[in-house]
Amino acid sequence: MNEANIRDKIAANLSILDSSLQLIKTEYYLPNAHGTRGFVDILAKDKQGTFVIIEIKKSNKSAREAIHEILKYTEGLKENKSLKDDEIRSIIVSTEWSELLVPFSSFVSKVDFELLGYQIDISTCTDIFTAKKVVPLVISNERMLSDLHMYYLYTSKESLSKGIKSIIQCYEKKGMNDYLLVKLRNIKDSDFMVYTTSQCLSEDEYLKRIYLDQESYEDFDEDYLNQLSGIDKTNYLHGLVILDSQPWPYSEDVNVGSPAKFGCDILETGWEVLDIIKGGALKENELLDDELIINELKGYEGKNRQILKRSFHSLHNLKKLTCEVERCLEHNDIWLSGVTKALADIQNKIQKHEDFSADIYIFNPSNTLQTINLFIQSAINGEDPNQWIPNYYIDLSCGGTLYKYYGCLVESNSSVRNSTLQEVFENFYEGSAANYLMSHTWGGYEPRDSEISSTYGLEYNNYFVEFDKLSNQRQTYHYNGFSYVPSDSVHPYQGIHNFYKSRSKFCREVVDFYNTHVVDGVFYS
Repeated sequence: MNEANIRDKIAANLSILDSSLQLIKTEYYLPNAHGTRGFVDILAKDKQGTFVIIEIKKSNKSAREAIHEILKYTEGLKENKSLKDDEIRSIIVSTEWSELLVPFSSFVSKVDFELLGYQIDISTCTDIFTAKKVVPLVISNERMLSDLHMYYLYTSKESLSKGIKSIIQCYEKKGMNDYLLVKLRNIKDSDFMVYTTSQCLSEDEYLKRIYLDQESYEDFDEDYLNQLSGIDKTNYLHGLVILDSQPWPYSEDVNVGSPAKFGCDILETGWEVLDIIKGGALKENELLDDELIINELKGYEGKNRQILKRSFHSLHNLKKLTCEVERCLEHNDIWLSGVTKALADIQNKIQKHEDFSADIYIFNPSNTLQTINLFIQSAINGEDPNQWIPNYYIDLSCGGTLYKYYGCLVESNSSVRNSTLQEVFENFYEGSAANYLMSHTWGGYEPRDSEISSTYGLEYNNYFVEFDKLSNQRQTYHYNGFSYVPSDSVHPYQGIHNFYKSRSKFCREVVDFYNTHVVDGVFYS
């Protein structure tokens, strides 16, 4: 039976796919003024009045063409009938799915219209079809390094070599084949470190490992898992596989790391990179150079919701950046509104200029109490305290003008009662310091930080500076959530410095609390 016979029989029995489908036409012609014309195998409509494109394939060879044809016909139908994505459904019907399943699954995750797949079985004896809906695979091929890092310490080259072999063996035994090991040496005392993380897996892949060896995962709480979503769910599952199951690597000392810790506590305090060891698909990527790896370990991809760093030189890159910004600032509505407005403003500006350059940097640790402590402790130790201050900037050079969009913490203009640290714990952590310290397990990220910080007088804000290079004229604006209004110039670090002076008693409480509850980087409640 050829594809034409299959097409005609399905057209006569659309209910095997969907009982609400009504046939419009087989071999429906779609003209295209901008590309290849074509014939849709079956065009139907459902009970909601949505157009349904049905493409029939019989062999692996023809199935390879299905994705291209669905895209071509969908765009053709939109052009000819002035349709939106949500007014179209597409269905691929094929007897063979071995070569089609992966590209189909990837395509489903990327398109804005509904795409379904059905595998049909043809009985040559009875000529009756059965159709089984195809479940797309969960595709997680895009590189996404976990922001749950580990670092192992060694005092000799011999123990370092033993440790590296042990770490690799542990990754491979746990099925974490795509890993990174950064070998470092402390220039002060010649100690060694292996700083490491691995590619995130899909939820299903993590759960397979857990269910196969449940005795190794005593702390697995499925009810708790179901309350999580996004990166929080990934971090929980990754932590179970890496931290809570044997085997554990050989080391003389071990600590949990994070992008912020790697970028500031390690690389800025005397540790130099000696080598980078890559495993699995990361090893096969010859374009993955050392600088890119270091920047990703610092969290510059924005996937850990704390740091994002990018340069962009085209409108396409700017549009792609919007999704990364939304992920990075998921819980910071104030900054998200400011950055979203800035990106829209930039898009309008660069459409008129081919020659422009732009950079974006977001540092959003989302725990202002921890920021206050790190700011003061760094100043006491003679280090740069400003490295810990949350801020973002987007610098745009375009047509003889420099534009800077930036966000920072400022002292609240409203009258905030002199709240104490204990009152913060009462209002947000059920009166328990231990509950607050629990957030530090994953680097201290606090989704409610903008709400919490406002209770003791710190607020997130957005600003915009326009500088004309010819006239040397500068104008500063404040973004009030709706538009840019003229304002006084505000330095990005000024808010924290002013807060330290005006709320010194509260700041001392924060520092005393950390000095009491943190010893050698370990939190004690």
